[in-house]
Amino acid sequence: MVKRRDDPEPTPPTISLEDGRRKLSVMREKGVKILENRPLSETSLETWSNTAFEYTKQTFGSNSRHLSTFVGQLMIRPESEYNRYGPYSEQQDAERLKQRVKVLEDLIEQIDTELSLSTSSPVVHREDFWSRLHRSVVRVSRTRFEAGHYADAVEAAFKELNSDIKEHVRKATREEYDGVDLMNRAFSPNNPIIRVADLSTKDGENMQKGYMQIFSGAMAGIRNPKAHSNVIIDEKRAIHHLHLASLLYYVFDERL
Repeated sequence: MVKRRDDPEPTPPTISLEDGRRKLSVMREKGVKILENRPLSETSLETWSNTAFEYTKQTFGSNSRHLSTFVGQLMIRPESEYNRYGPYSEQQDAERLKQRVKVLEDLIEQIDTELSLSTSSPVVHREDFWSRLHRSVVRVSRTRFEAGHYADAVEAAFKELNSDIKEHVRKATREEYDGVDLMNRAFSPNNPIIRVADLSTKDGENMQKGYMQIFSGAMAGIRNPKAHSNVIIDEKRAIHHLHLASLLYYVFDERL
């Protein structure tokens, strides 16, 4: 169920123990909720397992014995269960999920112990970057982000931006566009619906064209892959994307 990836070389932890504890705690709570709402969904269970495995690797490194402990023993399906997700498979997966939730509980307890022993380490305060972001980005993305759903948080921000610009263009033209076509139509330097610069100057024309390309590029390169593929991004990259969505929101709000 968990997709093991062959790393060319062992990689060390990529996040702090404090961040690891937070992420693993979120996954433990999600695992408990999945068990409470049986029967299990094979797809949602696989997503949970892969995400929890990835967070464990980020916290302890790719060569950690905790990864194999989390994966556990291989379970053999009866031949009759191969082409369908039947009661036996569901029961097997429920037992394995219970084991993995218990592993997460043990790892969180271990992290708590290590953190409590590190009293000489300086306290690092996480910056509240939300105060710098546009209110619409905060509204649709913060809950998803703080639950560890980084790709979903980014997708939500750009979908909301697309939706607000679509409604503005629809009211102005009685026509409906979406995504890249919407941004090219809305911000075109030739008779734009949304003007962000003084088009009587060459600099203004360049700025208008530049923002058109940024808006359309964000839809093609960020929103669409998040919406149509099972994209996994880390916390740091998600913050970068949310800042971009916020910038574009402010540009849209400050239109001429």
